[in-house]
Amino acid sequence: MRTKTYIQYLCPSTFALEKSCVPVEKRDSPKHAKEANKNVFAFYYYDVDEIDVIDKFGEKRIIESPGKNKSGTYFIDGEIFTIDYLIRINTHGRYDAFIRYLECNQWKKVILCWTGYLCPYKDGDCNIITCKQ
Repeated sequence: MRTKTYIQYLCPSTFALEKSCVPVEKRDSPKHAKEANKNVFAFYYYDVDEIDVIDKFGEKRIIESPGKNKSGTYFIDGEIFTIDYLIRINTHGRYDAFIRYLECNQWKKVILCWTGYLCPYKDGDCNIITCKQ
C-alpha cells in the first residue's frame, strides 16, 4: 500500500465552487499558494491510500481509499474578521443573513477572500499572504 497526497484547489464560479485536484509530493503551503493559478482563492490537502490488485480478468487495477488526513483550508490573500467586527460594520443590514448563519453555526471568525466571498475561518485554517492579487 502507498499513500498519495493531493491538493484540492478552490476557485470561484457561477453557482458553486469550482474544484481541481492535483497530486503533490509534499504539503508545502507557501509554495503552493504562490504557484496557484490566479483564480484560486483557497486550497487544502488530503491523503489517499492506494493498493494494486488483480481483477478476475487478470488486469491490474488500483483501488483508492476515501480521502483522509484533510488539512485545514489555506486561504490566499484573505482578510480575517471576527463576528463581533461584522456586527459593528453591518450598515444597512448588508451582513444580516450571514451573521445569523455564523451565529447558528457558532463560528467566531470569517475570512473575506480576495474574490469577495465570506467564508468561515475555523481552527486549523491559515491565511497566506502572497501579495499576488
